[in-house]
Amino acid sequence: MDKRMLKNLGPEPELVLCPYCEQKIITKTSIKLLNSTKLFVCLMCLVITLAPLALVVYKESDRIVKHKCTSCKKTIGTYLLT
Repeated sequence: MDKRMLKNLGPEPELVLCPYCEQKIITKTSIKLLNSTKLFVCLMCLVITLAPLALVVYKESDRIVKHKCTSCKKTIGTYLLT
């Protein structure tokens, strides 16, 4: 992990000083599923009888909010939604 990544970011866009380009920006956020969750959902979909379980896991799974700089486009922090 890059030492310039910011800590204590929440789930919403935030006003920060980018550690890469040193511009004062409001972060752009995007939500991604954890890779382990994606794999589990795919495996459950392969087994037809467990497809409803896969949908529940997908909806209630851990997700990562990525904060990106709107100036240099680098990821400057993450937040885990549970």
